[in-house]
Amino acid sequence: MSATLPTEVEARLAAAVAALDLERPAITELSGGVANRSFRLRDRGHDYVLRLAGESAADLGASGTSEVAMQALAAGAGLAPPLVLADAAAGVVVSRYVAGRTPTARGLQDVRM
Repeated sequence: MSATLPTEVEARLAAAVAALDLERPAITELSGGVANRSFRLRDRGHDYVLRLAGESAADLGASGTSEVAMQALAAGAGLAPPLVLADAAAGVVVSRYVAGRTPTARGLQDVRM
């Protein structure tokens, strides 16, 4: 990582890397998100996205438990990447990385979407 991260984020990132048993992953911070921080973790044979819930997530009415349940349901239906690791209490969700793009506001209005 080229940017300096807050100590708390570094510690949570290191804990997730250890829980995933990754040796020396390439870590890239992903853009987007209002309250959360997301990172792509790549290691030999593994390609994951780690989402760390931000302090303001609760202020937005987000529930970690509900988010994990919804992603698990979406993954089961083939609409989201499968979960690899989830700890709602710690605000940690890891899923497999899937290449794609973020739809535009206009794209979301397309009925075919």
